[in-house]
Amino acid sequence: MQTPPPPLLVAAFLLLTGAAPEPARETHALLKDGTRLPLFNVKSDPTPVAKVGPTAVTLRELTDALAAVHQERGAQAAGGKDFGPVLDRLVNVHLVVLEAQAMGIPDLPEFRSAMTVAEERLLRQGLKQKVLAGVKADPRDVERATRDALREWTLRLALFPKEADARAFRASLQGGASFEAALKKPLAEQKARGGTHPQVLREPQLPVDLRKALRGLGKGQVTRPAKADGGFVVAQMLGKRQVDDPAEREKVRASVEAATRVDVLRDYYRKLTRKYAQVDEALLKKLDLGAPRPGLEALAKDERILARIQGEKPLTVGDLVQEIRTKFFHGAETQQSAGRLDARKQSIFDDMMEKRLFVKEARGQGMQDEAEFKYQLQQYADQIALAAAVERVVAPSVSVNDEDLRRHYREHQKDFTTPAMYKLDGIAFSRPAEAQEAMRKLRGGTDIRWLRANAEGQLPLDKTALQLDGSTVSAAEMPEGLADALAGSRNGDFRLYAHPDGGQYVVQVVEYFPPQTRPFESVKDDLSTKVHGEKLNRAFREWTDTLRKHYPVEILIARFGD
Repeated sequence: MQTPPPPLLVAAFLLLTGAAPEPARETHALLKDGTRLPLFNVKSDPTPVAKVGPTAVTLRELTDALAAVHQERGAQAAGGKDFGPVLDRLVNVHLVVLEAQAMGIPDLPEFRSAMTVAEERLLRQGLKQKVLAGVKADPRDVERATRDALREWTLRLALFPKEADARAFRASLQGGASFEAALKKPLAEQKARGGTHPQVLREPQLPVDLRKALRGLGKGQVTRPAKADGGFVVAQMLGKRQVDDPAEREKVRASVEAATRVDVLRDYYRKLTRKYAQVDEALLKKLDLGAPRPGLEALAKDERILARIQGEKPLTVGDLVQEIRTKFFHGAETQQSAGRLDARKQSIFDDMMEKRLFVKEARGQGMQDEAEFKYQLQQYADQIALAAAVERVVAPSVSVNDEDLRRHYREHQKDFTTPAMYKLDGIAFSRPAEAQEAMRKLRGGTDIRWLRANAEGQLPLDKTALQLDGSTVSAAEMPEGLADALAGSRNGDFRLYAHPDGGQYVVQVVEYFPPQTRPFESVKDDLSTKVHGEKLNRAFREWTDTLRKHYPVEILIARFGD
């Protein structure tokens, strides 16, 4: 059978990350020589916590990796004090990177190309972070946007496909006719859609033109016809108010903040364009990408210069067309025939220019020499080297056949078996005696609906922790003890159950669905990926165990955490 492709981003599995760590409970690490190091400190970050051949795992790498596990699995699963497994994986990364260097992987053209891309990306990101440091939205803009978003209108609405019909309806109201009465005729003639019942809508739900038409209107007044999807809408304003919605308020604030950051970066891009570039705006404007002649094939070779950048290769028409071709999944030629390329021309040009200008400015500021940039770039280089080495050494030795899959299927049968399911009904009581009496009556033939309507001592609805309404629930998701109480029951049986949070329940099994095992063929594809990954990881560990015999490893850290 065909072996699935190896997971090249093994670095993620190995917890190699450049993500900024979250604050941890631990504040210090202790080395075996007694040195006590403060965590999240630029002075102690480069300190080795393990030696791997001529290289070292630093305290920064360990804290970053632990923070990544903390984010992914939670503090209990990734406490800093239990740093051993994470450090072991980082040691393995260094071992493989050393072997990758011995194999000459960093000298490969594809490696150097990937590093160039990574370097430029990190420079752009770093410069943007500097530009945006401390940028906040104007509180007045936030308040204005919040008021608009939380303004609630009560309206009668009528939608007309034709503007002339909308105007005629609006004119018919001038004589004092009510909105509802005047709307009956166009509704009957199918010239309008809508109704006389008021609708309550937030302002962002309204068409933009209708929002403008509502400005300044008093209660009972009617808007002019406003453009909307499907035609033209006429609205009668019945009321408006400001509502309080903390969740929506936070969304608006985040949205205004994001828009502010976009504006700041756009202004900065314009500043860099003036500083470094000369753009042929006339040529860019007249460039017709939708014309059948000369066509995209010819334009892709066009060397006319759209922008000159100081000390850099100029950006040509051909460069722009080649970039546009990479942007469209269905092919630029298809988009050309649909007349869509010119609409994207300016934005793609700006994107290309922004990338070049931000990298140039970052280099001009010397960001490539900053310690943080070097650290992040090294982390990325290790990821590329690791993935390339695994692909060349480990992946070719790993294959999965049908017997491997069937063996895993047999040994992990529980993983492919759905839990028992129950459709349950029941009644909740405050005290055990009342529940037991209800059980006696139900087993004696009393209808559960009649008993629910008449039995005394029932638990108030707002105090019930278990909802019994005929819905189907999984045994795996039931509260503590309920699955045990229902074990061995059949359809129609009644069981008593005491919930840990209080309440005595008489539970009826309306219908029982036994566990079902998924057939092998239905899980075969998923199994292939899983089993291949497991075999790949085993082969990787065996390889790194061998590498430890060639590269000496020394653990220097004794304790992580106070």
